Amino acid sequence: MSTPSRKPDHRIIRQILDDVEAVTNGRFYEDPDPPQGPVEMFLARDGRQGYAFHALPIAQKVQVLSDYAELDRYEAAGISYRQLNQIVWNVIEGKPRAEWLDGTGLHDPARKISLDRLKEMAADKAKQPVHHKGRDNGMER
Repeated sequence: MSTPSRKPDHRIIRQILDDVEAVTNGRFYEDPDPPQGPVEMFLARDGRQGYAFHALPIAQKVQVLSDYAELDRYEAAGISYRQLNQIVWNVIEGKPRAEWLDGTGLHDPARKISLDRLKEMAADKAKQPVHHKGRDNGMER
């Protein structure tokens, strides 16, 4: 019998967003003595030069996110593997932080919709055809 999954509270959701953002703001350098296999990236510290997160190839983005954001601990806090994977892919696709939870079913209570986005939503709604009811459709009663 499996235990019911916990629903993460807003503090956990904010923490994962903060941790992932810290990684995306970091700079990374290649292993100076790489073994055979994929190139491993390390967090550049102490003023060391490195590549910005957005400049890394996809495989290295996944590697540094899993190494430095400590995503495993969030699964224990109620965020599923599928949700974690969706957050990682949203980040890798270059979406802004406000969209990292898209497709996860998680809600960030601090997330606000920008005025520009509200205007876009209103314009989209105005473009939709209006469906009239009853006699406006030529129906007889």
